[in-house]
Amino acid sequence: MDVRLLGAPEAWWGPTQVSLGTPKQQLVLAMLALHAGRVVTIDSLVDELWTDRLAP
Repeated sequence: MDVRLLGAPEAWWGPTQVSLGTPKQQLVLAMLALHAGRVVTIDSLVDELWTDRLAP
């Protein structure tokens, strides 16, 4: 799979473009791709996905 994150996010499986879903799903994919081979914690995903939530 080829993931392109500069500009509009895209993913390709061979010659076929893959649907990336909702903007939040796209953000999760981008975070996982940018941290490939490393752990992405639930806390860091929540912090990025829901920036408007109140801090504890």
